[in-house]
Amino acid sequence: MSRPRTVRFTTLTGLFLVGLVGPLVAGQVPARAATFTVTTFADVVNAVDGVTSLREAVQAANGNGVDDTIVLAAGAYPLTLCGGPLSHTEASALTIQGNGATITQTCLDTGVIESTHDDSSLTLIDLAINGGPNSGALVFGPGVYGEGAVHLDTVTITGVDGGPPGANAAVAGSNNMPGAPITIVDSDISGNDTDGVAGSNVSFVLTRSTVSDNGGAGVTLTDGTPATVTDSVLSGNGEYGLRTTGQGHTRVTVTGSTIGDNGSTGLVCSACASLDLDESDVDGNANGGIRFSYDLDPVGPDRHIAITGSRITDNIADGPGGGISVTTLEPAPSDTSPIMTVTGSRIARNSTLGNGRPGGGIYSRVGELVVESSRIVRNRAGTAGVAGSAGGGIYHVPDTDGLTAARHDMTITASRVARNAAAGNGGGLYLDSDGAVAVHRTTLWKNTTAVRGRGGAVWAREAAPLLIEQSTLSANRATRGGGAYFDGRTGSASVKVIGTTVSKNRATEYGGGVQVAESALVTLRNSTVSANRAGIAGGGIQAGTAVAPIVPVDGLALDFTTVRRNRAPQGGNLGARSGTVSIRTSVLVAAKGPGCTFGPAAVLASGGYTFTDDAACAGDPTDVVSGANPHLGPLKNNGGPTRTHLPAGNSPLVGLVPLGACTVTTDQRGEPRPRARAASPVRWRSRASVGADREGEGNRQPIREACPDSLKPERV
Repeated sequence: MSRPRTVRFTTLTGLFLVGLVGPLVAGQVPARAATFTVTTFADVVNAVDGVTSLREAVQAANGNGVDDTIVLAAGAYPLTLCGGPLSHTEASALTIQGNGATITQTCLDTGVIESTHDDSSLTLIDLAINGGPNSGALVFGPGVYGEGAVHLDTVTITGVDGGPPGANAAVAGSNNMPGAPITIVDSDISGNDTDGVAGSNVSFVLTRSTVSDNGGAGVTLTDGTPATVTDSVLSGNGEYGLRTTGQGHTRVTVTGSTIGDNGSTGLVCSACASLDLDESDVDGNANGGIRFSYDLDPVGPDRHIAITGSRITDNIADGPGGGISVTTLEPAPSDTSPIMTVTGSRIARNSTLGNGRPGGGIYSRVGELVVESSRIVRNRAGTAGVAGSAGGGIYHVPDTDGLTAARHDMTITASRVARNAAAGNGGGLYLDSDGAVAVHRTTLWKNTTAVRGRGGAVWAREAAPLLIEQSTLSANRATRGGGAYFDGRTGSASVKVIGTTVSKNRATEYGGGVQVAESALVTLRNSTVSANRAGIAGGGIQAGTAVAPIVPVDGLALDFTTVRRNRAPQGGNLGARSGTVSIRTSVLVAAKGPGCTFGPAAVLASGGYTFTDDAACAGDPTDVVSGANPHLGPLKNNGGPTRTHLPAGNSPLVGLVPLGACTVTTDQRGEPRPRARAASPVRWRSRASVGADREGEGNRQPIREACPDSLKPERV
């Protein structure tokens, strides 16, 4: 194997080099590489001056048919010959080893360096490039341009002006060789009047680099896949931070990076397949944080968005989805639904502007949405005072996306949805899903809607089913349904609220805690509804809002549920104007206003063993109507995932429910029931809300079993 040749470009080699490395003599082994050392800073082409200029070295590399390396010394290399950029034209690799050198274009409307063959490779190492002056004319390839592969390592590019902002790029890649890579490592592409990086039919890798303060986009790609950004910054650009399109196959991965303060959307992936955002920030962008659209025609494998350990904050969108927007461009019927997961992340202080701009934090229109261990806080949908923008925190509504066999499920687990606001309905969550929706161990706090808005924490319709369990809805505000508004409308919404506390919510009209609206069937089990307020009716819970509704409520069921100290002029704890209201083994006490108010279209169906201080809430011989103090303590942490009221040991609730009626086998704390009751006298210290159990201590022999009577005894 021949060794690489080092060629010093002297007068003699300048005259005869092309002939020496041109056509091969029969039997000759082709050279593998050539190295040219530049010996002058001047931009000259003179075969007899005894020195080698940068331009002469590039020209020589074009004529030898092998891979070439040009070595520069540290210093300034102004390009003063105005016949065009440095141009590499061979189907070979050219590497310029800069050693800290600076190449500056001084000619008007002229690029710096280009590589024009589809099979070429251009590599720049340890080099600074300054663009030249511009008359306002469009310049093709005004900085670094490559038809083949382009590699930058420790390169700084600045001052490139290609004409109108965003019309060209400081670094531009191939549009003829699909998949040709643009690889940028440890580099800085900043302060150019163009896009920072542009490419067509390329793969793209950006590592430990900065692309900032460019007049156009930071990075803009056409069918650029895969696009990988690692430990990098794309900030302060005039348009997008990172934008790419696809044909349904484009995959984007961003890790440990910041995309912020750009003049348009931070990250755009149009007609794509997947996005993985890990340990990254998308912050302060002027037209939304992330806009992702699937191309589902044809449907391919592994269509997903995964956002992990990241922050999507302070983005403002003049359209749906202030933080994240997910839609589809090319629908196609499929049994497989795309999925977006948001895990260990913060979606905060994002907003949409104007009317009909839903989804302040997340706008989800296609596929399944899963949120885990995340914070959705202080997002806003729509301009204050302008109605019609729903879902301050999350807007999850299936699009007409052609996924006829797929479901649009949604799950929120161990998360916090707080201080979000909507100019329309759903201050925290707006859910209109044809799939199953579940909210587990999540706090929804201080979310609000504007005037006439419904569902301070949650507005939900059509979910099949909707489950809210071991969660807290507290201090939310709306016109109707201060905590939650459940609506069936065209179908029948089936809602189960289990092991959940609804407290201190407010509605200016109906349903301070919960509003049950058209065609909805809602069950509250092992739950607490406390200290909510409504301006007209249903301080705690309201079923229906009109005497003769167009579509009546399907029903409301309370099972092992405490409804206490809620306030409204009608139905302080419970108001109903339509549907069947079933109350069983529950407590309804201490309302501010009438405890229960039923309209002529509402029916009370008591299941028995309920304790209440208002006869209107009772309908079974086993119900207890009493003005006796139930001795419920303040709402606080008494064990379990939610706050509850703590009954005292002398509460009349003790032993109210016999074993035969004990069909709910756990209490609000999640502990099992029933338990044995001790024979000998025991002083009791309670730990849980109504619906908890009690047990004996020591070696006392149980004499009977009782269904949960809200106490767990301990010797005191």
